[in-house]
Parts: sequence; C-alpha cells; structure tokens
Amino acid sequence: MEILEKGIKEFFPDGAPKIDGQNLELLDIMVSAVLGTQKANEQVQGVKILDPERFPLMVSWVHQLNELPLMKEVFPPHDKLLAFLPFNHFFFCGMTCVYCLLSSSSCVFPL
Repeated sequence: MEILEKGIKEFFPDGAPKIDGQNLELLDIMVSAVLGTQKANEQVQGVKILDPERFPLMVSWVHQLNELPLMKEVFPPHDKLLAFLPFNHFFFCGMTCVYCLLSSSSCVFPL
C-alpha cells in the first residue's frame, strides 16, 4: 500500500485521480476489483486494510470509485458480501489471498 500511495503522489500531485464515471481507466478497474469490497473484508476479517491516516489518497480513490453508479450496480450489497466473504476467503486463501498479503496479521480463516 505504501508503494501505491507513493505512486499516486508522484503521478497525481493534486491528490487522488479525479473520476468522471464516463471514462474509467484500466487502473481504476483494477483498483476497484481489488479494493472495492475492502470495507466488507475489513469487517469480516477484523483487519484494517485501508487506513485513511496512512493512505488518504488510496482511500479517496476507492471511495470515488465505489460511489459511481456503475460500481454500485456491479458490486453486491454490503450485507450479501458479509455473508459471502468467509466462504470466498476460505476457498481462495490457499491460493495466496490478497487480503492476507496486505494485512499484518495471520489469516483469520486458516485452512
């Protein structure tokens, strides 16, 4: 996350990228795919993935993406994510879960 935050500062000196909702870039899609559900993941795992104090630009970017009507249409509602994530994590964790890599604690759903 430190590297991403530093990269945002270098490439976007005025802050997080501005998103108009009409022209998503590949990086917007990748950030949304990896971190778009981070609030639900944080709640399920009890681990803070995106700390607003440490990564303010990244948090701002993810928030802007999550507020887009397209993203609200694509991502399931928060309550459904909460029900699904423990199973999903258990299934994929053996394949190096990105959330386990990003968190400083051990996996909360060990195989």
